[in-house]
Amino acid sequence: RAPRRWVTALDELPEAMVKPALRAAAREPEAVTRLVSVYGREALEAIAKHPGIGTRLVEKLGAEGAEVAGRLTTDQAMVLARHAVDIANLSPGRRAQVLGKIGRTPGLAHHNVLFPADYDAEFDAVFGDPALPVADPTLYVSAPDDPAVRPDGCEAWFVLVNAPRHGTGRGAVDWRAPGQAETYADRLLDLLGQRGLAVRERVRWSRAGARCARRSLLPGLPGLP
Repeated sequence: RAPRRWVTALDELPEAMVKPALRAAAREPEAVTRLVSVYGREALEAIAKHPGIGTRLVEKLGAEGAEVAGRLTTDQAMVLARHAVDIANLSPGRRAQVLGKIGRTPGLAHHNVLFPADYDAEFDAVFGDPALPVADPTLYVSAPDDPAVRPDGCEAWFVLVNAPRHGTGRGAVDWRAPGQAETYADRLLDLLGQRGLAVRERVRWSRAGARCARRSLLPGLPGLP
């Protein structure tokens, strides 16, 4: 008789993954039962999504392998499985960094709006005197699922927030000041993590709006008079 945790994990799976999970259990009954009894639904989902490969990921990387498997394409899972032993031998911190850079964000839509606790305070900062970078802004994230704008298995995000106009007078913020735009971009990464999109360790390349404006001379972006 199947252990209770295995049955619970199967019941929690999306309907489309139930049959692949049962097929995986038929192929590797002992391994699947053992891993699911330890790591639960995420392990069963990894095994069902990547037949044969998911088992190795969970065996070698445990809960971290089960979690990262959900973000991977089959090709990425195969590559990771080949290096699973080497990754497992890394220190916990380094291993988390490596695995954190892999894969895509589950359930991410093309358009995403993350609201702050105090919407009024946001506009008090933008239009106040003195104007200030908003400490807790609304975050708009555009993440088109378009291979023309991202490498395979990665994401290209455009993050937009309300901000004071560029300038040095009343009601303005000097976005050209050394470190101003970069420090604020770092703050936005913290906020994304606090609102459920922890991508700091996965960022491979970024550019603040002020730098884009200086390089491209696009009107309307901070950094231009």
